[in-house]
Parts: sequence; C-alpha cells; structure tokens
Amino acid sequence: MDLSNVTNAFESGDFARPNLFKVEIPYLGRNFEFKCRAASMPASTTGEVIVSYQNRKIKLGGDRTFDQWSITVYNDDQHDTRQQFIDWHNQVHGLDNNITGETPETYKKEAVVRQYNRRGQVTRSYTIYGLFPTNVGEIALDWDTNDEIQTFEAQMSYDWWQ
Repeated sequence: MDLSNVTNAFESGDFARPNLFKVEIPYLGRNFEFKCRAASMPASTTGEVIVSYQNRKIKLGGDRTFDQWSITVYNDDQHDTRQQFIDWHNQVHGLDNNITGETPETYKKEAVVRQYNRRGQVTRSYTIYGLFPTNVGEIALDWDTNDEIQTFEAQMSYDWWQ
C-alpha cells in the first residue's frame, strides 16, 4: 500500500491540527484569543424516546441537549483574566448574595470557536449562544512547578451552537 493513498483518502489532502484554533469571547475583550490555551469543539447529544409495543421496543430520536463546554485559560500575574471570569460568574449568582443574580439578558454571552488549516484559512467555525460560566476552576500552586504558565479551567453552560 502506498502511503500517499492515506492522505489522498482525505479530500483536502491534509489532516486537521488540534493546535490551530482560536476562541473568541467578545465580552472578555479582543485579546482573549491569545489567552485560551485549550478548548474543544462544542458537543451535543440527542436523547432517545422508546416506544413499547407488546414485547418490542422502537427507538425514536428525542430532544437535542448541549453538554457543558470547558476551556483552559492562561492566567496573568495580576489575575485579571481569572477575575473577569469570576465577575462574569458573579453576574449569574453573586458570592455575597444567596437570592439573586443578574438577568439572563445580562450574563448570557456568545463565543466563537474557529479551527484553521496550515495555510491559516478557517476550516470550521462554530458560534456558541447563551454562554455563561458555571465553574471557574481552581489554580494549583506548587513549589516544585517550574517553567510553566499558570492556567485554570472554566466550565460553561450554553443554549446551543451552530
């Protein structure tokens, strides 16, 4: 078997590279695309509706749901980026107030995830709607950790993507 057959099996002639991407969350500023170290293309799941008849079961497509979306973010030495996430998270439900937060119109935002090919062209783009943080992750501190940039995870909930 000729190895060129492997790459020829892919219509574009190349493989997608997981490190060629950008995440833009306009609410967090235009420089955020440089602060997002890792992300994923958003996922969705379709449920099943099972219809029983005598001893048989028929499966039908159910409703689509959208999973949590996680990103890994570089932290700066002033913690400005993480504080932006905490402030956004507080809009959903404040730390000092156990009754209310802001309205969904205020805290729900949009994000765009783009993947690029090696020529710098966008090959796939998804817009995520109704996005808000549900978890601003911990930051590990360790005296043995050298030669690394500090990161934190953020989990987000959203309404849909397209």
